[in-house]
Amino acid sequence: MTLSRTAERSSRRGLLSRLIAPLALAAGFGIAGCAAPSSSISAPPAIGTVILDTNKAAAMDVRIKWYRQPYIFDEKTQILDYWRVGDCLYISCSDFSLVCMDVDTGKTLWRTDLGYVPHIFRPANWTDYLVCMNRSQGVLIDRRTGRVVMRSNLTFACTTAPIVAGDTICVGTGADFFYGLYVDLFTKVKFPVHSEAGEDSFVAPPAVIGGHRMLAVSHKGYMFCVDPDFGSVLWSYRKVTGNVVGGVGADNRTFYVPSMDNKVFAFDCVDSAYLWDTHLEGKLDQNIVVVNKGQQILVPSTGKGLYCLEPNKGIVQWLLPDATQVVALSTTHAYVACDDGTIKAVRLDLGAKADPDPRSAPRDAKVDKVIPLNGVKFFATNLRDSTIFACTVEGRMMAISPEEAP
Repeated sequence: MTLSRTAERSSRRGLLSRLIAPLALAAGFGIAGCAAPSSSISAPPAIGTVILDTNKAAAMDVRIKWYRQPYIFDEKTQILDYWRVGDCLYISCSDFSLVCMDVDTGKTLWRTDLGYVPHIFRPANWTDYLVCMNRSQGVLIDRRTGRVVMRSNLTFACTTAPIVAGDTICVGTGADFFYGLYVDLFTKVKFPVHSEAGEDSFVAPPAVIGGHRMLAVSHKGYMFCVDPDFGSVLWSYRKVTGNVVGGVGADNRTFYVPSMDNKVFAFDCVDSAYLWDTHLEGKLDQNIVVVNKGQQILVPSTGKGLYCLEPNKGIVQWLLPDATQVVALSTTHAYVACDDGTIKAVRLDLGAKADPDPRSAPRDAKVDKVIPLNGVKFFATNLRDSTIFACTVEGRMMAISPEEAP
């Protein structure tokens, strides 16, 4: 069985290589009408909003790593989203283009036309390729050149960003199913996972737990743990008490599920054993972030702020009011965007609470630095280091290092 699956994968990869090889001979043409990407884009003089003044940055011991405005925007083009994936930043634009920038220099590496593929989800890396999907289409892009090598219409309505595990794309749908797809074929289903709750869907992004297993949580709170290589469901009998739209957080031992009935649930990654649940205020509709190998659990709550939980019993360690997004992390601080237009450097570990009663009021977060930013519409969430990637509506972009003196 193992040899046959390996042979099948090798055959598919060989087919993909044969599809891609001719592209090296045709600089001006793509596959199925795909346009060649622009690999060298000059930048005009920067105009518009100043995100952070250099003098203010120096006074706060904040280093501006780079400041760019790629020549890709006009009054008719808008930025739809902005992500960090691996060592690149990706910008989705309203003219159906995707722009790739280097995270260290801000240099534009390429810009490619996705065709009529608007509003893509967060892309995912697969070997030398980038997997992009929206509700109805999938696109495979060469990450080095930006050339579109494959485009397929989906046979289902995709509702989550893709997660790639091995040779499998894992995505949720709006019609009771969670699918594993062959990453180089898009339309061929490797395995389906069916929620039998009726009129269910998968809108929370899937998550990798316990190393290589894939966890899918349906909108109605049913959980499925799947082996992405073979499609076997390892367990599926757990359910939380409310609907789920926010992403699961996980380390190698525990995963955490945000429920819309204001609870966070913790389960064991191996056998899904229930560990604890904690009631919070606000709307738990965002992704949970696990930091420092599970020492702190960050739970964004719309309308309330950012909670920090300890992992053993779910006791709230602190609360940062009016927080909207965790934008960067270090081992000691979380860098959090707030409603007042600032980034706050919040100390992660405040030590044990004097009153360990879970019902006691949370402590105020300890803010060590406040960085005021102007006109920022998007942050590329960066959970790998403390660099903050900010972008204005007109396309000005800045990389800020709050832990490095200028």
